[in-house]
Amino acid sequence: EISQYPVVINEIAWMRTASKYSSDEWIELYNKTNRDIDLSGWTLRAIDGSPSIPLATTVPAHGFYLLEKTDDNTVFDDIAASQIYKGDLLNNGGEILELRNASGWLIDATPSSNSWVAGEKISPNNYRTMERVNPYRDGANPDNWATNNGVIIKGLAADGTTPIYGTPKAQNSQYDPTLAISTIISDKTVIASDTIWSLSRSPYILESNAGAYPRLEVGVTLIIEPGVAVKPISYPSPHPNSLLKKLIIKGTLL
Repeated sequence: EISQYPVVINEIAWMRTASKYSSDEWIELYNKTNRDIDLSGWTLRAIDGSPSIPLATTVPAHGFYLLEKTDDNTVFDDIAASQIYKGDLLNNGGEILELRNASGWLIDATPSSNSWVAGEKISPNNYRTMERVNPYRDGANPDNWATNNGVIIKGLAADGTTPIYGTPKAQNSQYDPTLAISTIISDKTVIASDTIWSLSRSPYILESNAGAYPRLEVGVTLIIEPGVAVKPISYPSPHPNSLLKKLIIKGTLL
């Protein structure tokens, strides 16, 4: 199995679980693959450097990895944390989170925005999470995130009675496997291992900006499946051959 994005950021409780638990934040990752993945050496961090969370253990195949702030009571004890983390709170005004593997390669990221693209406070005891709609679609695309619908929920806050308006360690309320959005390959992307661009994530938008381009490491193979559309866009103009080193084209290059 070749996968560029084996683990993704799947759900973010960025503004707590209830008003009286101001530091009770949690973040959920999801393993899209058929194998367990050791996250030792991986990091989840905001691009401003805080918070920065070194990951430690293994996320099971097609399983969830629940990061709870401060202690294992952030989500009441019927749902166990995969890892406890310390440090700064998420900025309620917005953060861009990056997930990087042990080699430092960017695996996933949340949208580049001046504020959180989803999540909402309905009442003092109704803080709804920011949910990824389709884990197989681009996490940097704002259209791939939505606020918990308030109907499909799971778990309790630290008091053991207040509902959590989110789905820790469970399928998101807004999950939609049919969502069709583009996959953005940013000008900062470095493809460091053999990768398949699949039809399910088409089209692929290749960004270039002021001399920065997506890159393929030497010796790495990029396979494009039949039917995939690849659309370069530039600010202002791309450099020829800036992305492709070894390319097997089975689809349509537009």
